[in-house]
Amino acid sequence: MNAVLSYPVYFLPVRRPMQRAKKLRFCLCVASWGLFFFLFLPHAAAESFKNPPLVLTGSYPTALNTGDFNGDGIPDLAYTDGSGMHILLGNGDGTFQHGEDIALPAWAGGTITVADVNKDGKTDLLFSGLYFPSGGQNPEPEIVVFLGNGNGTFGSPVVSTLTLNLSLFPLISSLGVADFNGDGAVDLIAPDAQNSQIYVLLGNNTGAFTLENAFHINAYPGKVWTGDFNGDGHQDFLVYGGIASNVTVYLGKGDGTFQTGVVYGGGSSSGFTGVVLADMDGDGHPDMVVGTQTNTIEILHGNADGTFATTSSGGATLNSYPIVLAVADFNSDGVLDIAVEDGSGLGILLGTGSLNYATPVPYGLDTSSYTFTVADFNRDGHLDCALAEPGGIHAVADRVETWTADGTLMPGIDVRLAPGHTPGSSVVVVSDGTARALLLGDIIHCPLELMDDDFNLLVDHDQELANRVREAYARELEGSDVPVAAAHFPGLRFGRLLPGETTRRWTFVGGATSLVPVTLD
Repeated sequence: MNAVLSYPVYFLPVRRPMQRAKKLRFCLCVASWGLFFFLFLPHAAAESFKNPPLVLTGSYPTALNTGDFNGDGIPDLAYTDGSGMHILLGNGDGTFQHGEDIALPAWAGGTITVADVNKDGKTDLLFSGLYFPSGGQNPEPEIVVFLGNGNGTFGSPVVSTLTLNLSLFPLISSLGVADFNGDGAVDLIAPDAQNSQIYVLLGNNTGAFTLENAFHINAYPGKVWTGDFNGDGHQDFLVYGGIASNVTVYLGKGDGTFQTGVVYGGGSSSGFTGVVLADMDGDGHPDMVVGTQTNTIEILHGNADGTFATTSSGGATLNSYPIVLAVADFNSDGVLDIAVEDGSGLGILLGTGSLNYATPVPYGLDTSSYTFTVADFNRDGHLDCALAEPGGIHAVADRVETWTADGTLMPGIDVRLAPGHTPGSSVVVVSDGTARALLLGDIIHCPLELMDDDFNLLVDHDQELANRVREAYARELEGSDVPVAAAHFPGLRFGRLLPGETTRRWTFVGGATSLVPVTLD
């Protein structure tokens, strides 16, 4: 596991023969990530990405997307950097080989949009760009299309220039793809954040597009999602402007025009920090999965008429405001999970059912919605991730590990399910075959909870079950020489549970600090 964790590693002195003590110290060192990684997994079907390989690019990719570019059934990658666009062809085992390097027209960039725009069954790539006319006036927006040859290479760019006479430089960072006028050809929605405009572009199955309409929006639209939101057979779209922005939904009339947009969100003080469309409740209608500035993930239920709820039907609370990256079933349990970036890097919120989500599994890998994509890169039936960072792309494939029962993760590291405080929490047991230590995650927040069965300072998901789990571990540990630690113990220190005359006592390993219950009259 290649997560970067800003926590100290503790070595535990064990009074055993030297060789065995060294082995256990090593296990505890290796397992220190388990205290933060495995133990915070609040779902029985835990999911992890281990040792993601770095595909070296020699640059910092600014955009990333996936598709089958050579028709072999294996997902490939396309990324852009300062030198142009580059193709990485998948080998089917989570690794890639370098393919074609493609020069982009001047000022072309933004996200990489993947679609078959000429209906030849081959994957094409789309970008936005700028055209600078003579005379010194502001540039005009362009749409740049590379038609796929079906063998991992692409033809010369097809460029469509939009003549708009704009007052400001255009800024188109994403493209929405669908057939908006029902003629069988792929059309585009191009949101211009700088000029607060939405451009409707009609296609003709050649890769070229013409401007059909442009209309003002009282926002700074950046990202766009398309779909049939109300089930009438006409394509609709929504746009979102970025952090602290609202979402505006436009229902299509089937002729390339749209109804007046409906706004969702609370404005700059309570706007969304990220939006993804997905059918979270399985009713056949897309829902909005949004991050908020109040550090929550919320799910706005999609109705059959194309409207969305204004209050959340589920979600989760995080420690900082999240940007929603993707929704997918990452651990193959039939429940959709949520990938987020919350200031500390990539995190996965595993779905626990009924639109509830577990504490994020952190990976310490920086990413953004522009440099994050999902596919089954190694064809093992599990969805994987690819994300960019300086110097390369992490292709996180063939490294999904799940468990639904007690078991061994690797030699010397076992897991036990410990539900109650959070659904499906796990305890990690580290051993060298003789000596062992327990890492309790967050089922215990204070040693007093082990010392006194009646002491409880937690708000538990299932209080009765959580109490039984804590009491069982207290009985197991009392009077043993097994050191134990939990993520919320002060200083992340190990300790031991000692028997007492009327109640148990606690002492920290390697220091004189001990806890003894005191009765206040």
